[in-house]
Amino acid sequence: RGYGARVSASKEQGAPLGAIGDFITGKKVPGIDVGPWAEADYDVILIDEKGTETLAREFAKELKPGDCYYLRGNVGSGKTVFSRAFVREAYEDDTVSVTSPTFTLVNVYDDLEAAPPIHHYDLYRIQNVDQLSRLNLGETLPKVVSLIEWPEAVDKREAVEERLELWFETVSEDEIELEIERDTEVEPEEGSEYEDLLPRRVKFFVIGNTWRDRLERVMDRVAQMDEADTME
Repeated sequence: RGYGARVSASKEQGAPLGAIGDFITGKKVPGIDVGPWAEADYDVILIDEKGTETLAREFAKELKPGDCYYLRGNVGSGKTVFSRAFVREAYEDDTVSVTSPTFTLVNVYDDLEAAPPIHHYDLYRIQNVDQLSRLNLGETLPKVVSLIEWPEAVDKREAVEERLELWFETVSEDEIELEIERDTEVEPEEGSEYEDLLPRRVKFFVIGNTWRDRLERVMDRVAQMDEADTME
């Protein structure tokens, strides 16, 4: 159960994701991309939009140059909600306007005090390597905190070897077998990714070594919040 924090987290490893065909064709590279044989480092159930915001805010307390988040999932699965809450927490200001850079490809937040800039990418419309090269990711990403929606578009020459991948998916209450108690006074905004009122599952994959201890630290905080809320 996860009520006030609206997060239910476990380190039990989930079902494999992905398709082996991409590795056979060379579209994906073993050791760089998450393979279908991979097991999640964490499997998290987000009961509603506030759960996603809670999770993002905890990660936004861990800002270091070079931090890279790959945000994977279908349209409406929660990636933009996560990014918005992440940026607002970094600014400590819930009025900051944060939109998905669907057409501009990147939104830059570079006026944070005592923190690296945040670059929020949406690469859904990337069609070729030339478009990608203009973003100059290889030079930029080591200096900033990057949130990358639709990272499938990232060319192998630009792939970040040290990163944290979040795989978002919409699930039904029956699928997760979780008793859910919602705050009925808080409804998602019209057009919100959570307008469907369905929970989200996020699977975390650590690529490289720098994220492993930090991920465990963040998830411990999330678990403590969930336990405290359940005891109320």
